[in-house]
Amino acid sequence: MAHLKKGTEQTPPTTGPTPKKGLTIAYVSCGQVSPGCKDPGTGLEDAATELGWTVKTFDGKFNVGGGYSTAFRQAIAIKPDAIATAGIDCAQVRQSLVAAKAAKIPVFDMLGSDCDANGGQKLFAADIIYRRGVTSAAQFYEAWGRQKVQYLEAKLGGHVNLIDVHFNDVLPSLDQGVRSEIAKCSGCRIVGDVAVGTADSASPQGPIVPGVQSALLRRPDANALLVPFDTQLMVTGLLQALENSPTGRKLVVTGGEGSPAGIQALDRGPIPTAVEGYSNEWMGYAFADAINRYLNGAPQAPEGFGTRVVEKGEAPSSGPYAAALDFKAAYRKAWGLTK
Repeated sequence: MAHLKKGTEQTPPTTGPTPKKGLTIAYVSCGQVSPGCKDPGTGLEDAATELGWTVKTFDGKFNVGGGYSTAFRQAIAIKPDAIATAGIDCAQVRQSLVAAKAAKIPVFDMLGSDCDANGGQKLFAADIIYRRGVTSAAQFYEAWGRQKVQYLEAKLGGHVNLIDVHFNDVLPSLDQGVRSEIAKCSGCRIVGDVAVGTADSASPQGPIVPGVQSALLRRPDANALLVPFDTQLMVTGLLQALENSPTGRKLVVTGGEGSPAGIQALDRGPIPTAVEGYSNEWMGYAFADAINRYLNGAPQAPEGFGTRVVEKGEAPSSGPYAAALDFKAAYRKAWGLTK
């Protein structure tokens, strides 16, 4: 548990090229209703303010009605110096990335995989290095999934009967991390499998709430629940459904990234029990650093971006998850804003 609470965050780079001034960056959000999609853009806006850049945000609306392609088309139309997006795989927006490349607009992504992950052409401008030893979204998600299960093992003494809420169309490495860690534990098993598509993952009318309720009816011995992100717990109505259920209230529940709503729920309790948080604000600063390096012809550097387990009383009572490191000070030094 001490290892999990120390987490995997590392010091960001403290040196780098002098930032270019007056840039315009387009941020394509996977869905502004979700803090996990919205907040990296807010972090990028904060970093841009320090650098003298402008950020314009376009809402992909979880790709409902072709929202991703619409948002990218709008972003390309303003002819920005770069486009940033978080949590969108290349395969979901391949034609949009081809269009951006034809317009000579570099696109940067975190928490999404490039098309070469499935044997296609590489279309993102650069591989952002999350931290030392983690150089791709797949590696990041797999490690995060393993961390989630390791927490449950530690909390439940190695006896985990898990209801696993996971995506069925994106982020396979996240659930692979969960399942590979479960397989290592002799007293751990998945007793409920609730799969959800991206378009339904933030919907109160989607399959998550009835899926979890059905799993609890079939397996009243379930003692743990995982969700990919806070959105699947908070926005879908799952949290309220669990709090209204005697079997739901007994579960050890881990939230997602530590959104403001997720942190508030953690502080209020009893659900979730913990979040395996990461700083979306840090992600925004990492975007700014990666874009600046690319536009200056400099190599990418490990951004230090990691995850950490926090329980009730270990996180702020309001606002999002707070990183354990002062990443902003490191970036200001790297950008020559401070000595």
